[in-house]
Amino acid sequence: MARNGDLGSNVPITERILAIRERWHTKRHPFFLAFGEGKLPLKALGRYQALHYHFVSRALASFGLLYARGYHFEDVRKMIAENIARTSQKRRGSRRSLSPVTNRTTTMS
Repeated sequence: MARNGDLGSNVPITERILAIRERWHTKRHPFFLAFGEGKLPLKALGRYQALHYHFVSRALASFGLLYARGYHFEDVRKMIAENIARTSQKRRGSRRSLSPVTNRTTTMS
């Protein structure tokens, strides 16, 4: 894990993680802005879907490793477990979810 010398900060690690996520969030990336506006060519959407499939197929194992290695950060483990639980609930639910790109409800097929 990269160290930046600010580990002794009084700011909780979960808040620091969320700040990093917000800084690099895909919602500001030109690809996802065009995706949300429906302006991407079909080929780009197909490529994204294939890459996303590969990411999702590896993500759960990666979260498990992160959870196991972060044993001394209880708040991080809790955040990971909550994220996995929400994802699992979405899969078991009505197959309707809030799109992370457009913030609109979409029906998954």
